[in-house]
Amino acid sequence: MQLERIQDLDWGLLWQQARKKQNWTGKEAADWDKKAPSFAERAASSAYAEKFIALLSPQPEWTVLDVGCGTGTLALPLAARCRAVTALDFSAGMLSILERQLSWQDDWQQHDVATHDVVVASRSLIVPDLHQALEKLEHYARRMVIVADKVGHHGPFDPDAFTAIGRTLEFGPDYIYPFNLLYQMGRLPKVDYIHMEAEQLYSSWAEALAACCWMFNGLSAEEEQKIEQYVRSIAEIKADGTVIVRRRNAPIWAYISWQPKRDC
Repeated sequence: MQLERIQDLDWGLLWQQARKKQNWTGKEAADWDKKAPSFAERAASSAYAEKFIALLSPQPEWTVLDVGCGTGTLALPLAARCRAVTALDFSAGMLSILERQLSWQDDWQQHDVATHDVVVASRSLIVPDLHQALEKLEHYARRMVIVADKVGHHGPFDPDAFTAIGRTLEFGPDYIYPFNLLYQMGRLPKVDYIHMEAEQLYSSWAEALAACCWMFNGLSAEEEQKIEQYVRSIAEIKADGTVIVRRRNAPIWAYISWQPKRDC
């Protein structure tokens, strides 16, 4: 059937189809538990958090709900700037220093999650039903909802690393899906972009290598060797043992904000 209007596109369905085509597997809670310590170390000095919070411009009277909070990349600095922050995540390890272990599928009301001034889902919109997830975020927001998602191939996964081991990377859906779906839902989303540096500093060679290997599932011994060769080709080991890794494609994140719709 030929489409005559952009309104005829089903962005929720397109989101589901794009998720099926992506050839990287979403991480389970146990995977995030293993990565939690390194995430916690980075949370306190996250360049991403600084850029995100600059766009948000948090107010001291706000209450904030952080969905998919990790180990507090945003929740911890926001707690110092706002009246209260509630942090939700599905990984127990990621929440060892924060609050509640809940998934997108859980009934948040049954767990006493209240309405907040602002609801944030930063780099955590890994859901099968996009429309339902956006409505759920909106249900708990009085003033504003913010979603951050990757921009095309400028995401957390390094396409050159996949090429180095002979794998292709299908990125799956990016920010344009929730942005267009929000438009169809009658919202007026605004989008800004968070440009990250191509350079990433690691405390050791082992940490730098592990960060790259973590992008993959089921690496063979040969692939692990190729990954090590690739990381060495883009890394600089400093005299103090720290390592700078320079990716060719620096990550870019879309910062989508909108006011929740309220029934008259």
